[in-house]
Amino acid sequence: MRCSIALLLLLALTGCETVPVGDPTELDGPMFGGKKDTNFYMMPETGALRLRDVATVARVIRKHKTLAAAEKELLRRSAQMQFNGLITLEIQRLEPKYEPIKRAARRHLSPDAARKKVAEIESAQQKEALRNIAARMGESIALPVSTGENKSLMAFASVGNGRVEVADALYEVDVPIAKLPPKSTISGPKGEVATLLMENAINLPTSPSKP
Repeated sequence: MRCSIALLLLLALTGCETVPVGDPTELDGPMFGGKKDTNFYMMPETGALRLRDVATVARVIRKHKTLAAAEKELLRRSAQMQFNGLITLEIQRLEPKYEPIKRAARRHLSPDAARKKVAEIESAQQKEALRNIAARMGESIALPVSTGENKSLMAFASVGNGRVEVADALYEVDVPIAKLPPKSTISGPKGEVATLLMENAINLPTSPSKP
């Protein structure tokens, strides 16, 4: 009787034995057997993963000062010029799509009707360029600022319908501006993710202002 029980236990253990799968020295192989592959998810399966949502290069560490009205306007003008340049480049990139439509309008319509139609097409082209830039950069942008101090300073702005609006304060970030790669993302003062608009810092003359 004891021999029969022992034999049954031996058979049960043998049937439940875990058999290693693959080369045990292969680090890329499955760790717990080969029943099914292991899946890794960086985010839920639904929705789009955008670089600016996950790859923050620098973050705000403290407020540096409040910007005077003249300083804000200087930063806004510089940022607006840079942003307009991006739109111009995008319009040029879209030219192969829209130019055949313009040529067809000029060929088949009367001069007055063609001018009106081409103006409508160019307006659509500009709107698409603006949408594309907004999709790539988001609504928040970061502006590197140089004041002659040995600090990494950043202003923040919002973009709506192609117009740049600069926030009231200047902030210090935890990464030297010179080391920020193009298209870096910066964690702003309110936790927003802002895209670096330009590589070169805007020179801002120092002037007394509220801390």
